This record gives sequence, C-alpha cells and structure tokens, in this order.
Amino acid sequence: FADGVIVIEENATNKYKLAVEFKRVNEGIHGILTALGQSQAYLKKGYHGTIIIIPAEYSTHSAPGEYLKSVIDLIAENLPIMIFTYSINSEKDLNINCIRSINLSSVTFDIAEVTNQTSTISTQWAHLREGSTEPDTFYRYLQTAKSIDLTELNEPTIQFPNELLYVLPADVDPLKYLSNAPGDTYHDFVWRNFWFTYVINERTLPLFTFEDGENKVGDASSSLIINDGSP
Repeated sequence: FADGVIVIEENATNKYKLAVEFKRVNEGIHGILTALGQSQAYLKKGYHGTIIIIPAEYSTHSAPGEYLKSVIDLIAENLPIMIFTYSINSEKDLNINCIRSINLSSVTFDIAEVTNQTSTISTQWAHLREGSTEPDTFYRYLQTAKSIDLTELNEPTIQFPNELLYVLPADVDPLKYLSNAPGDTYHDFVWRNFWFTYVINERTLPLFTFEDGENKVGDASSSLIINDGSP
C-alpha cells in the first residue's frame, strides 16, 4: 500500500490519483532502490502517477533525488513519477525541492479501473513519539471528526464560569479564544468540539473552588486517558 494518496480533480471530470512514497533519512540508500521499485508498482496497480519524497542527501549519497531522476529518465522519460527532496536545517526549517515533475495532461486512464484498484485502502497508521501525547487524544479527535455533519457544522454547547469570562479580552469569542481555533474551517469546528468535550469541560473549567474559607485551584482531570487507562 502507498504511504498516502493525493487526489487531483480537474474541471470536475478528470480525477487523478497519485500514490505517495515517503522515505526517511534512517532508511539510508536502500530507500533509493525501494522507492524506484515501489513507484513503478503503484503505476501497475492503477494509480495515475507516483510522488516520491526522499531526503536531499544521505550520509553515503549526496544526491539521491538526482540519482533517482537519472535512472527513471533512462528507463522511460515519460513515466508519471514525480520526485521531491526534503531537508531540515539547523533552525528546523523544512526545505522542499521538486526534482522531477510530470504533465498530467499526458496521462491516460480509466476512472472506474483505478477507483476499483485503489479504494481498498482503509487503514491509516500513525506513529506517536513518546512524550508528545497519548493515543487516546488522536482517537477522540478522529471520533469527533467522524461524528460531525459536514452539511451542518455546529459549535459545542458549554457554559463558561463568570470568573473565566471576566479575565478574557472583551472583544473575543470565548469558544474560539479558549480553544486557539479562531477560524471557521472544518478543522476549527472539529477541534472546538473535541477541545470542549475532552479537555475543557464542565469539570475542568472552574479555575478554583471555595473550601474552608480558601480558594483552591481546580485539579480535575481531563476526559482523556493515558496508556494505563488512568485520566
């Protein structure tokens, strides 16, 4: 299976499906050969084109992208295989370069054939770096996204405590401000519904409680769980 699929729609008639093959730095120059083979296998499977994304250099090869391009051009100059290289500098800036482009207008295809061959991909894998967050966070976000009606994007319903509203700037929407999602895109609606259901909700919203003559900072847990099942 491809690492990803990019769909390009042209004039609402032609729909191109491009398989994405992504190579990491730690794969080494072995990734050059596997990318070459996989990119052609995806074409055989029915994709209209392949996009290879490969590091700008390996410790044992200074220009894998250019090398791949030379091999593909030698095999068949018109193969619909794109090549992009990426690098990250010391400031953590991501640089991407297109090494080989394709002309979609020259691609011939059978829409029904490609749809039948590529629509069987139903599983998406995610790698979570330890310490970044918990799997339950991603699961709940995706669960929220799946439950939202695309034709009727509704905001979450939540009652904010007066003491919290008091400290907010006067000209902001509390929903958008407290979720750091100021827009009105689909993602913004999903995020606000996720945020105010599992992170900031009626249990966690109170900033403090008044007990024994003292204000005590609220210590309620979110509705997300860590790997051992605790909140």
